[in-house]
Amino acid sequence: MNLFITALAESNAATGAAADAAQQQAAASTLWGTIIYFVVIIALFYFIAILPQKKRDKKTREMLDNIVPGDEIITIGGINGKVLSIKDDKFVIEVGADRVKMTVEKWAIKECVTVHD
Repeated sequence: MNLFITALAESNAATGAAADAAQQQAAASTLWGTIIYFVVIIALFYFIAILPQKKRDKKTREMLDNIVPGDEIITIGGINGKVLSIKDDKFVIEVGADRVKMTVEKWAIKECVTVHD
């Protein structure tokens, strides 16, 4: 009878060790799956949201840097005018038939209507 109990105990110990190894391997594969999942989500977010915004910002900066006196512009408030002078980050524009002069900030320019060749 002792022999049977000893054999059963050894069998249970071997089965338990194999089960522990299988559980550790499953946990490791689950961890790697989770890490890969998060990397894919971050990459998708970058390519869908961040990269296109960077391209739009670059295009806007280039447009603002290429404005010269005499260009027709539209502000974000919808005011159309002709650029008279540029001082640092401010533009002096002429608007309307009365030729009213306004000073607007560089960031307030939405679009340059004049096409440069």
